[in-house]
Amino acid sequence: MGHRRFLPRYHPYRNMKKNFNGHRDTAGPPTELTGTEVHNLVVGITNEFGKKRKVGKRKEKSTSKEKTEEHVEKQKTKERSMWKKKSIFWRLPYWKDLEVRHCIDLMHVEKNVCESLMGLLLNPGTTKDGLNARRDLEDMGVRSELHPITTESGRVYLPPACYTLSKEEKIDLLTCLSGIKVPSGYSSRISRLVSLQDLKLVGMKSHDCHVLITQLLPVAIRNILPPKVRHTIQRLCSFFHAIGQKIIDPEGLDELQAELVRTLCHLEMYFPPTFFDIMEHLPVHLVRQTKCCGPAFMTQMYPCERYLGILKGYVWNRSHPEGSIIESYTTEEAIEFCVDYMSETSSIGLPRSHHEGRLDGVGTVGRKTIRLDRKVYDKAHFTVLQHMTEVVPYVDEHLAVIRQENPGRSESWVRNKHMSSFNEWLKNRIARLQNLSSETLQWLSQGPEWSATTWQGYDINGYTFHTVKQDSKCTVQNSGLRIEAASDGGRRDQYYGKVEQILELDYLKFKVPLFRCRWVDLRNVKVDNEGFTTVNLANNAYKDEPFVLAKQVVQVFYIVDPCNKKLHVVREGKRKIVGLDNIADEDDYNQHVHGIGQEIPLEEEEEEDEVQYARVDHEEGLFL
Repeated sequence: MGHRRFLPRYHPYRNMKKNFNGHRDTAGPPTELTGTEVHNLVVGITNEFGKKRKVGKRKEKSTSKEKTEEHVEKQKTKERSMWKKKSIFWRLPYWKDLEVRHCIDLMHVEKNVCESLMGLLLNPGTTKDGLNARRDLEDMGVRSELHPITTESGRVYLPPACYTLSKEEKIDLLTCLSGIKVPSGYSSRISRLVSLQDLKLVGMKSHDCHVLITQLLPVAIRNILPPKVRHTIQRLCSFFHAIGQKIIDPEGLDELQAELVRTLCHLEMYFPPTFFDIMEHLPVHLVRQTKCCGPAFMTQMYPCERYLGILKGYVWNRSHPEGSIIESYTTEEAIEFCVDYMSETSSIGLPRSHHEGRLDGVGTVGRKTIRLDRKVYDKAHFTVLQHMTEVVPYVDEHLAVIRQENPGRSESWVRNKHMSSFNEWLKNRIARLQNLSSETLQWLSQGPEWSATTWQGYDINGYTFHTVKQDSKCTVQNSGLRIEAASDGGRRDQYYGKVEQILELDYLKFKVPLFRCRWVDLRNVKVDNEGFTTVNLANNAYKDEPFVLAKQVVQVFYIVDPCNKKLHVVREGKRKIVGLDNIADEDDYNQHVHGIGQEIPLEEEEEEDEVQYARVDHEEGLFL
């Protein structure tokens, strides 16, 4: 509570009483203490370690004057400082000069906020919306429609609040989550966390909460809850997605902070006061921390937690854990040191890394050799030629020749003529050249072998792709993809589809992987008012151009839209680059991904009586 103090001074929310805690809030944001000011507050504190022992009867009695002086000194220390203990870090000479002395861990903030939010929505028994929470509202004199009601039988009835889900809504929410299939390496299997029998989520770890609150929850609640409550939750999820990005625009941080404060004020309107503990308040300070320390992923606990798991795995003798860790660590370090000098030798007993070649492209599942027919051969070869830099001048030359020989023809006719004749034209054009310097161009003009290799699974650019057929056998979804290409009007559009076949064309000196895709008609790709991109996978188009270079695509996955089962919501996949082919930094491979919720309207409540605190569409309250 109390986030109105972060709003502008004359914001209308500051004068509202009933919508918040029954009082106006005219206070300004708290003053941020510098390191020197904090040091002055704790410098006089003396740490008393251990438990205080009871003193025997023979203790020398202090005079009343000494007692008074000691009491006055303790009172001064208590009034001067809010701390009971002086941290050992203050012994460091530079500690008081640091602008940020302790970083807020985004991982634990997301986990605790997600657990509180899901507990409030699903109400599995441990929730922050109980009898005491409703009595707090009664004592504060606000939200009278949510006050507990004592029935004639003596039972207490808690009316359904605006965030209370009916049983049908809980089933819809959990059914949507249980049906989600994510790409390999994206997260754990979400369906294992869902208990439709008990209507709750079980066994969620930190990364599960991160994926849920940043990606999946905004989609799962699309058809439940009143719009204002739903939009507020989606805006909160959007903030966590934005603040966790690896690429952040510093100029947009102030706007992000302002949106977060408004979102927290809306949460105060709709959620009970007991929902707001220290974890719901910490997000207010994440933007300032990002300004000082950089993107939040640099200070997260994920690497530490993973490494602690590795160290725990070193413990073979539980009676001597420290010695086990030291022995295993030194042995592993020695082996890794020796392996660096034997990189070209084949090791005995050590498996080959399954990450090798994942950036350039390597087949993984279902290898098969087929012979291409003429139609597929021409289309696949044409796709390769169109996306090779060395061929671009010849593409322009061929288009100019067609326009010159066929004046008055439309651009559509010229493009179709170019697609049908360019392969043979380029072969003859290169054959007439003298002293051709590019060997690659010569092999490209000759065309690939008629025998091609097909795969059911392929790793490239840090993504794992599967065909639709292979996806149907797996618990993951790796067949979705997106590519940015120019449309007929010259505009750059996003095209979505699924991988139907993976081809590897052999040009003798090199191989080129291609995906044959089933593309979604661009007219069936919509972006709604809430910022969600929806597609209709049943309406396909562009069958004349099914192929695309594997290196050009970005992986996506599709979630059945809860609002319309015929549509799917598009979500971005995740690349795994670090550790592949000696890549130590992902920054060159990761781009900023816009989060869902960027366009969600957050309507201002102009009047205090406009807020509907109780659900009127169902009466599934709670009897105690």
